[in-house]
Amino acid sequence: MASTTPNKEIVRRICHLHGATECYLFVETDDEAVEVLTNITDEAMEDCLSELESWAGMKFRVSNFSKNKKEIGLIQSKSEQILPIKL
Repeated sequence: MASTTPNKEIVRRICHLHGATECYLFVETDDEAVEVLTNITDEAMEDCLSELESWAGMKFRVSNFSKNKKEIGLIQSKSEQILPIKL
């Protein structure tokens, strides 16, 4: 269960290191994993996932924009955009 919110800066930096220019973070307390939607490649997703879980000490689900468009829209509407940084 995702009972706490991960450090956004850690998520932002790890996603950026794997080539992300856009990233959304969604935490739902009754779900066991934190959802991360990003524009990294399919090849980089596994490495990104393992680094996120290692650094944050939480379970994550990492997906990119090649998923079902309806599911992407739902995640984007419920989540917080953490990349690019809005000034």
